[in-house]
Amino acid sequence: MALDWGMAAVIVAIAIIPLMISSTAADFLQAVGRRLRGLIWPKTTQCESVLWSDFPSDKDGIHDCGAIPAECLHRSNRGTHIMASECWHSTVAIMFNRAWNSPARRARRPFRKPLQLDPNKTYLRTDTMTVLAFFAYATSKFESSPSSDHSLVTFGDSISVCGMKFKDVELELEEVSDPKGGKAVLVAHLKGSLLEIKAPIKLTKNEIQKITEGYPPLYRDTFQVRPSAPPTRYPIRDLRDAQVRGAWIIAVGMAGSIDMAMPIYFDPLPLGSYDEVDPCNGFGKPNNPITRVIQTLKLIKTAFSSAPANDKQNIQVVIDAITNMHGTRTESNVYSFIVGTDLHNVVPITLSGQQCDFIIGLFKTNVTEKSILSPAEKTQLDHILLQVLYVALWGTIRVVRYYKNNYNRIRIPDLLKKHNAIYLKGCDDE
Repeated sequence: MALDWGMAAVIVAIAIIPLMISSTAADFLQAVGRRLRGLIWPKTTQCESVLWSDFPSDKDGIHDCGAIPAECLHRSNRGTHIMASECWHSTVAIMFNRAWNSPARRARRPFRKPLQLDPNKTYLRTDTMTVLAFFAYATSKFESSPSSDHSLVTFGDSISVCGMKFKDVELELEEVSDPKGGKAVLVAHLKGSLLEIKAPIKLTKNEIQKITEGYPPLYRDTFQVRPSAPPTRYPIRDLRDAQVRGAWIIAVGMAGSIDMAMPIYFDPLPLGSYDEVDPCNGFGKPNNPITRVIQTLKLIKTAFSSAPANDKQNIQVVIDAITNMHGTRTESNVYSFIVGTDLHNVVPITLSGQQCDFIIGLFKTNVTEKSILSPAEKTQLDHILLQVLYVALWGTIRVVRYYKNNYNRIRIPDLLKKHNAIYLKGCDDE
């Protein structure tokens, strides 16, 4: 058949129209195409979401194991996560099941998928706080702080690609730029689970948020000195309380259960704000809170200067032991100070709620050279002196034991500070 040159000319003319129209018209046609694609295949232009605002703020925690914890999905999930195009169903959806199943999330309309993202892939819209909470919560299943053999690993240049990894918990971040010069978007991939955790975790939304903001990983909204005791409010109201006041160390000593701190902690100080060579400087090794504990103990020592020799010895032993831990940045030599004293054996903690409040208030007060204990304060201490010394000693031991290595310190990546909206991708392309 003879070539129809007229028809060929028409086809060529139609084909070059997109090359001849203005960029504005091209954008318009692209928008129309995207709209049509969204009507036919909604998932190509939309994203489901789970946001920090979906998390419940009550005291029941952010994960619910149900009526039979042993049958919770997080226990039946035998891998760190299931490799799939929507792998967050085996990680985020299970770990944060209360937020995932919340009416607010279910009722929310899907987010519009940014143009930079692959229209053929599914993404989950979330935010910085949810991603940090996942990393913190997933590591909470490990029973002890990391060692040099199991340290926190960071990778990437933290400009466009970076990430963090601790054992089987991993966060990958990648900033995807807009070819037209618009705002870049942040894409993340998460791995991790609550696999084989020995007890249901009941960290609350507030506890997770405060810990990621720089509170000690031993922080809880409340604590108990024993199972039958009423809850006592944790003595941290702001970051300054955590950085410079010693009362929270006393709370750690009172509540042995808080010894199950998360293996990682979030350092609020910017990179380079203190000597990296000495990990005991700055908040990472809380010199200021320990100093405050020592100052308060010296105040007690002055008030008990006329006390029986045994009381004075116990006070001095605790001051010397804590001063040694403060100077050496380790608790390994503490037993040489307390051996043969009343503090060498376990001291039962029988403090009432009122007595706990009194002791915490004492160690929270700013001590100066002119500070003295009032007669009423000394009278209150008379019958509980050994318990006060014991919780001061063991609170410091637990804190120093936790912070003496910096394998577990997290500096929040700049990409997470730069972006609040985050798009989780699946692992179908791995």
